[in-house]
Amino acid sequence: MHLWVRAKPGDRTAAVVVHAVDWNAPGPTAIRLNHEQLFGGKPLRVTLRVPTPYDADAHKQAEAEQRYGALATERRLNPKRNGSWCGVELPPVSPWGILVIRPAE
Repeated sequence: MHLWVRAKPGDRTAAVVVHAVDWNAPGPTAIRLNHEQLFGGKPLRVTLRVPTPYDADAHKQAEAEQRYGALATERRLNPKRNGSWCGVELPPVSPWGILVIRPAE
């Protein structure tokens, strides 16, 4: 699995996203996050966005309406804190997913 982290420079309140791509046989992946570096150690809310299975009609409609939200699903993950680290189990992605990390509300 390949992971790329994106953050908005200078905005300590903006969500951090991790792009995950797995072109090989996908399986679950454990990810460790330094909890103290993310949002000052506050509890985290982590979600995973993945594409829905391809449907030509749904893609045409999304393009016509310029509304693409229906082409992906979002699932909340359960981060487990362990000292200054936070572990997240990333379920299989095929071929990609986006982790969205923000402070819990």
